[in-house]
Amino acid sequence: MPPETALVLWQKARQDQQAVELLWCSEGIADDIVGFHSQQAVEKMLKALLAERDVHYEKTHNLRYLIELLARHGLSMPGDLQEAVKLSPFAVRLRYASPQPGGKLDRQWARDLVRRVREWAEAQTGA
Repeated sequence: MPPETALVLWQKARQDQQAVELLWCSEGIADDIVGFHSQQAVEKMLKALLAERDVHYEKTHNLRYLIELLARHGLSMPGDLQEAVKLSPFAVRLRYASPQPGGKLDRQWARDLVRRVREWAEAQTGA
């Protein structure tokens, strides 16, 4: 993987996180938008870590797959951060379909999770 791939992924992850920070408490913004940017931020952080280690990954939005791939390459996420898999439906299914009844997003949880994943991911790189 070209070295700039990880840099671009980190930059895009930070942009998605900025969107989450701005939108999480905005009542006029739908949960699926906040969920989408939360999922995207986490996905890109995980892919950046893989890219830095020159680990090939499939084109996917599946956070469980990315977390397991990281673990196979010596980067085990703390258990509480693995809850990020709950954001996976926001990547595609909820982006292009009607929200599920009772599927309300805990926006503060999503925002805090993105922050914690970023702290963990940056600690793995020294970024």
